[in-house]
Amino acid sequence: RSCAVVILICAVFIIFDSSHNVGATLLLGGAFYLIASGCSLFGLLTSRAARRLGNVSYGIYLLQGLILTIVFSLDRTRDTALLSPLGHWSMLLLCGILLVAVATVVHVAIERPGIDIGKRLGRPWRRPAAI
Repeated sequence: RSCAVVILICAVFIIFDSSHNVGATLLLGGAFYLIASGCSLFGLLTSRAARRLGNVSYGIYLLQGLILTIVFSLDRTRDTALLSPLGHWSMLLLCGILLVAVATVVHVAIERPGIDIGKRLGRPWRRPAAI
């Protein structure tokens, strides 16, 4: 199944100029279906790094706008991003690294302790396991 996913995704890049058409959408939908059905892409999606990134993904979702706004509100970084494609991708790489780092700190300092408190508070209402 991992090979099928790689072939489907590569086919989109080789065959279509854009992903905004029915054929590309069907191929990407097939790849998504395989991944959602448990395909691990040769173990990549079940690796330790992927699981850790999954743990901080909600923080990434919440913090992306803030990080992008802060980075691109600075004249120097905005000008670098607008100067060339290399500058653009360099600034996005910087934003990505910064975003994952901040989301990880927020996860460890706020999310995980909050989850632990919620588990402790919810313990009295938990049903006993079925025998």
